[in-house]
Amino acid sequence: MPVYRYRIRNGWRYMVKVCFHRKQYLRRGYLDRASARKAEALLISSPEKLARVPKLSVVLDGFLLVKETQVKQSTFYQIQHRCNIYILGKLPDVSLDRISFGQLSLWWTSICKTRLKIKNNILSLLFQVFDYASIYLGYSRKEYKKLLPYKDFSVKEISTGKDVLSSDDFRKIYDYEEKEVFRLYFLVSYFTGMRIGEVRGLQAKCFDGKHLFVFQQCSSKTGKGNFVSSLKTKSSVRYYLLPGFISSRLSSWIGSNGLEGDDFVFFSSKKSNVLSQNTFVRELNRITVALKIHHVNPHMFRHSEATLLFDNNVPLDQISKYLGHSSSSVTSHFYIHETDEKQKEISDLLQKKFGGDFSS
Repeated sequence: MPVYRYRIRNGWRYMVKVCFHRKQYLRRGYLDRASARKAEALLISSPEKLARVPKLSVVLDGFLLVKETQVKQSTFYQIQHRCNIYILGKLPDVSLDRISFGQLSLWWTSICKTRLKIKNNILSLLFQVFDYASIYLGYSRKEYKKLLPYKDFSVKEISTGKDVLSSDDFRKIYDYEEKEVFRLYFLVSYFTGMRIGEVRGLQAKCFDGKHLFVFQQCSSKTGKGNFVSSLKTKSSVRYYLLPGFISSRLSSWIGSNGLEGDDFVFFSSKKSNVLSQNTFVRELNRITVALKIHHVNPHMFRHSEATLLFDNNVPLDQISKYLGHSSSSVTSHFYIHETDEKQKEISDLLQKKFGGDFSS
């Protein structure tokens, strides 16, 4: 059979068509014509392999290899993590034709019971994996589409209606926490609005007793551990003149632990090893469940600080620089939220002005 060329976003790929038992199979994604010819020869020499339905782990490996060439590296690591945790980790590693409708229904039910806000993304990712099996491995689309428990990806997420953490709820979280390292993290993150990677990237050299300098962040990659890198944008490089209640606690923490130079402020077993992001997330989840507070994630502290400053009449452009945004429109569009206190002010204003006219 001939080798065909097809266009993708970043160039060209090659595919082969092989017929076996009056059924046509496609194999796509080859980088050059030579590799496609080689694959075609192998398929023709052992056509019985075409009829075999691949295992889930094999499909995922091939899917990730293709996905790595299509998306950014940071997005790829996110997809890889979700595939390993939520698909391969929760579905049996058997051939695709042995994954029944009941198993997929139980899988989706278990995903819906979690507090994840990415349920639809995970379901869409499963659809892409089966779609890859159809296009690249010849697993018929008709056979797997009926297995999907939900064909409509417009499933609504459970939302608490709260995008910010009020000062009262923050005080409850802070008072409930017993470990000083997490209490310090809560203070720094909530009252500066720093990103979780920027907080983790703080080293002793970033603090001079009054000012906190932000010029690096700590990121994590699967299989590569933690590493220090530059910030998200040039505007993210900034410094904070910390209030006394934070600078005193930070100075005490650095001094009591003997931190200096490149030692991480939030360290784990060694001063040169930074605490993982999952550690902070788990601690927040533990406290919010115990206090029965709506779900809180580390980035919510950043939204809360922006809203807190805006409610206290700090100019928008100053808030934007404080958070390290490249534009004030980003701050106003994504980070300023309407709080219950502001809603009450509007309600009281309307009641005071028009309540007497329409009360009867």
